[in-house]
Amino acid sequence: MQLPRLKRLYLDLADVLSPLFPPDHRILQTLNSHIAPTSSPLLSAVSFLKELLQALRERCAPVRDELIDRLYTKLDDWREPLRPPFNTPKEVTPALPTLAALVVDTCREIVTLAEYMKADLNTAVIGSMGEEDLKAFVVQQAKAKERQLVLELWASNDRATGRPLRELWRSWIAADPNLSNSTSVVVAADKKWILQLMRQVSTNLQLSCPLPISPQAGEAAGLPNSNTDPNELPPQFLFVTPRLVYVQNFLQAITIAASLRSLTRLPVFAPSSSENLDGHPPGYDLVPRIWSLLKSEIDEEYNGPSDGYMSTKLINLSDEVIRARRLVSSTGNIDADEEQRLRNAVERTLRPQDPVFLLLHRRLVDAITQHLLRELEGDRQAVNAQRIPEAMKTGRLVVDNRPVKRTRLGVPDLTGPLQTRQRLDLSLPVISVKGFEDPTLVEAIRAVVRELLACITWVEMVWGDLV
Repeated sequence: MQLPRLKRLYLDLADVLSPLFPPDHRILQTLNSHIAPTSSPLLSAVSFLKELLQALRERCAPVRDELIDRLYTKLDDWREPLRPPFNTPKEVTPALPTLAALVVDTCREIVTLAEYMKADLNTAVIGSMGEEDLKAFVVQQAKAKERQLVLELWASNDRATGRPLRELWRSWIAADPNLSNSTSVVVAADKKWILQLMRQVSTNLQLSCPLPISPQAGEAAGLPNSNTDPNELPPQFLFVTPRLVYVQNFLQAITIAASLRSLTRLPVFAPSSSENLDGHPPGYDLVPRIWSLLKSEIDEEYNGPSDGYMSTKLINLSDEVIRARRLVSSTGNIDADEEQRLRNAVERTLRPQDPVFLLLHRRLVDAITQHLLRELEGDRQAVNAQRIPEAMKTGRLVVDNRPVKRTRLGVPDLTGPLQTRQRLDLSLPVISVKGFEDPTLVEAIRAVVRELLACITWVEMVWGDLV
């Protein structure tokens, strides 16, 4: 019975120690091999563990020497306890550790030591990295931690394949059988989920990604067993859901600003290269002033709960519209009836059911969706083109038409994050949307596209095999 149990301990040690030794190291080979026949497996295990500790001492940081020496001394000092006389009462028999307990405790301590050594190794590697390599390493660690946590929450019984997450993703895509592409861009099969995402982002219901609750816990908390959230996202969006909610509010704020601008009947003001918005004619600062109010509100809501701009900003928005109308009127003033009409129009425009709001919002979402699909399709074609090398240069880097040896780094290849950073750092082209021509709104649209590209790319990068 001792040999099978020792073998399981050795396999656990092999999994933990594999990052600390080369694959062909004698320690790993012994741990992965069959245990040699012996008359005393536990004594042989003690001898091997002492050899293992010596190998770890050669590779650990000096700060770990004391722990290894303590474990080694404990193994070296162990002696088989003498059997007490048969007439010795049990209550006075000395409580000496058994050999099996010593082996198990030492293996447990070695596992803890290995985790410390791996942390030391990561610290040393990170300290020697350049800025770009360090960014790639941080992204890789974030990916691994996110996948681990989400798989533990949603796929505890099938973490290896992630099948529950895959099924939730497919059911989310199939939730709307009438989903269609209203853009002129041909959508690849692996990008159709973006249409579903934009459909939910464009609604007035807040996006959510609730954590899974067992039926027993749901009944204890008084929660319904079935999901009643109509705008729920699959688990792959757990970490980007707050940013997507921010995007939702951002889109509504842009639409509100465009709707309020239409109430004043102002023509489009396009400043020249030598003229900025601070020098525009009177009344043309309506959109920047409205946008500053709306932007501060959505930023405040993202950073913490608030009462909402419907109650706190309504009078401010109405005052801005009336002020702009007065500045552009021929008399410089408006009568009380027109002022009340404008205030009613502002209140009506802020309602998501308003026809003007719905028209502008749909127009804005369609334009952004079309632009996102084009950006992602162009990115995919660029990646495919880069996969075809012009010459065989494996393992070599060409500098000034001279091949040099490529530097080996201890971090995984993160082509996705590097391309994402380059793409998001580039200045996005201007998206022309009818009704949103104001320079302030144009820049706001570019900002929301940048946020959406970042969220979509992150989901693809982390969950590409499960989406």
